[in-house]
Amino acid sequence: MSTPAPQPGEWRRGWVVVAASGAMAGTGSGLYQNLSSLFIPGLIEATGATRGAIATAAAFGLLGALAAPLIGRIADRIGAVPVIVASAMALGATYLWLSMLGGALWHFQLGIALLAICTPGMSALIYGRFIARRFDAHRGLAMGLATSGVALTTIVVPPLLGWIISEWGWRAGYYLFAALAVGVGLPMGLLAARGGGEAQRPAPGAPRGTPPRWTDGRFVRIAGATMLINIGTVGLVTQLALVGRERGLGLVEAGFLVSAYGASQIVGRLAMGALIDRFPVPRVAAAFGMASAAGFIALLAGANGFVALTAAVFVAGLLNGAEYDLLPYLTSRLFPLEAYGEVFGRLLLCSILSVGMGLASFGLIHDWTGNYSTALGLGAVTMLLATALLASLRVPPPPGSLNPSASA
Repeated sequence: MSTPAPQPGEWRRGWVVVAASGAMAGTGSGLYQNLSSLFIPGLIEATGATRGAIATAAAFGLLGALAAPLIGRIADRIGAVPVIVASAMALGATYLWLSMLGGALWHFQLGIALLAICTPGMSALIYGRFIARRFDAHRGLAMGLATSGVALTTIVVPPLLGWIISEWGWRAGYYLFAALAVGVGLPMGLLAARGGGEAQRPAPGAPRGTPPRWTDGRFVRIAGATMLINIGTVGLVTQLALVGRERGLGLVEAGFLVSAYGASQIVGRLAMGALIDRFPVPRVAAAFGMASAAGFIALLAGANGFVALTAAVFVAGLLNGAEYDLLPYLTSRLFPLEAYGEVFGRLLLCSILSVGMGLASFGLIHDWTGNYSTALGLGAVTMLLATALLASLRVPPPPGSLNPSASA
């Protein structure tokens, strides 16, 4: 497989790519995923549906993610810029569509499907290759910083979004998301492409990598771990405000649980990125997985009160934060860089479909049982299984890593 040779002054040459990539990702549809629980009361009022029905509609709509491998292949063949422009503009239009939601549930369903189609074009499927071309020895940390964009906006945006919804209603919240996608995400994506050396279409005759088979053992383990992580953690984050309310927190305190989850995303990404540049990836991933499982177990055991709930949510979200760094990192290390878009597109397909499973599972389990205990138990199990899969990978070490033979 082709990987770039280490370059002196990686950060001096590449910091703009990292910053712009983070800004693009932070205003993509991943932000809506993390903050969607703040829209649920308004959606229930507008459609007359239950929590479970809203969750199921979202999961069904996420079948639009079937386009992810195709979008990745397009980015490999014609370049990143057309994909970024089309995705940002379509995302803004989709938010405006959701702001006009009436009583028909299919309206919401279609909107979520469109969001899923827009997701790849403003994600690590696009910017991961920019960073891989600029970084080698520090690739893990660079990926971690870029993927922290959505985690940072998950911390910063909820208070603003909550104020907008309280003052002007939930429809105005969608206007905010549309403005962020087009006004921030689009120009930052173009800046990242330019800095990553992919502002132009690939030259005719440029080498094309061969993606692995869907049954490739490395691919299967990464995809399986990704799906398990998302089923547990996405199910949790999309119900966080409601979990907090059921345990006696006020609306503002419940909103801070979402911010705590966002903080765990930043810590997970940055810590994972820094550690995998120096230590064997499987060992680092296993440590994060066990920590997240402990967070779910604490929630299941009845963690109560603002401080205890905030701490448990923070720990439970660590592996999900680390996963967003691991996916582009592992794709660029284990598979041909020329086929990065298609390989990551396949993984993103698995990721987004599992997001739908998480959305549906937590809401439906609550409807069936009347509480979140069973769903939290499911989350703990998924963290442990994902840990086992990641720990079984063999990953070539980057330059300068410690104990390289342990991961070779």
